[in-house]
Amino acid sequence: MRRRKSNNSDMGVLLLDVKQVANLLNIGVSTVWSLVKEGRFPEPIRLTAKCSRWRRVDIITWSETLDGTKQGPHNLSFSGHTK
Repeated sequence: MRRRKSNNSDMGVLLLDVKQVANLLNIGVSTVWSLVKEGRFPEPIRLTAKCSRWRRVDIITWSETLDGTKQGPHNLSFSGHTK
């Protein structure tokens, strides 16, 4: 059997669960789901009825494009309330 060439690039975690997304963005889990419901956040990939994951690249891209600034999601305002 031939040995595969090693790939030294560290791709890291490609799919994130809701807790990892919330930690990455410094927001609450319920805020993630509120943003999804409002259509203001990338839709998760639904692996099963109770298992959703987000592509890490989608979350990073989304966070970098907030109002064209790098202010972060903690400055978002939501319908009826702010954080």
